Amino acid sequence: MVLSSNFIMNELMSSPEARFIESEDLTHYQGMWIAILDKKIIAKGKTMSEVYDKVKENKIVRTPLYQRIPEKGEIDAFIL
Repeated sequence: MVLSSNFIMNELMSSPEARFIESEDLTHYQGMWIAILDKKIIAKGKTMSEVYDKVKENKIVRTPLYQRIPEKGEIDAFIL
């Protein structure tokens, strides 16, 4: 089965993690990468690989949502 990018984007945006991003004040994470699972930030860092490694070290089984929080004035974008 091939999934369209619209389907994938709709699934991502309707996840509890995506709703968490929209509802929380994340200004103190500006310029950082975060990993979110079950409406909680489970790791943070300057690079995605740093955050990924922290998640892996903590033996998190489920895949979190990884998101970079843009600095003030930056444009936020999803790349699929």
